[in-house]
Amino acid sequence: MSVNPELRLLDISIPAQPESLVKLSLLMAEDDLNLGAISQLIESDMALAAAVLKAVNSSLYGLRGRVQSVQQAITYLGMREVAGITFEMGLRAAFAPAAELEPLWQRAGLRGLLMGRLAQRMALDAWAAHSAGLFEECGKAVLFRHAADHYRAMLRAAATDTELLLLEHTGFGVSHDALGAALCESWGCRRWRWPACAITSPYRPGWIFPIT
Repeated sequence: MSVNPELRLLDISIPAQPESLVKLSLLMAEDDLNLGAISQLIESDMALAAAVLKAVNSSLYGLRGRVQSVQQAITYLGMREVAGITFEMGLRAAFAPAAELEPLWQRAGLRGLLMGRLAQRMALDAWAAHSAGLFEECGKAVLFRHAADHYRAMLRAAATDTELLLLEHTGFGVSHDALGAALCESWGCRRWRWPACAITSPYRPGWIFPIT
């Protein structure tokens, strides 16, 4: 999908969506989800499938037995949550590993999970909510990718996200929320979904909505 032309003038590149996630987005948009096709798609990318299974078997989900396949993960967690984990792993892989980004990815995974389960309980679009939570801070990764040393200094200097936004505007002419919205849209999330990313889901460590 296209990126806002004004952002293109800033010479800050938005990473392209991996082909496997393009196909997953199309499958998730279908009225009747084909669980077999979705699990086969994820398993066809060995690195992505391994990352998904590692995440599913983490303490965050608290499953009693060890999950051995994507299909088994779908049985335990449901298609939406497995698709969300797949997007999370694909989003991580689009950026070089960095210690400064690790807390961001951890928050993204938990926020997406909580927002998706909240939306499900409220009979709202759980996939849109999960995606919104996942992509909320990803603009920070875009800026870190663009100018790691400069942005690392900004992260250290800013005590709050409000201060960080001001530093970003001064240093780059754009903030991470605008870049995150552009990445979210270019990766297949419609623009109307993005305001949901402003929601901050309160949670306590170790507290997760049960799967329903």
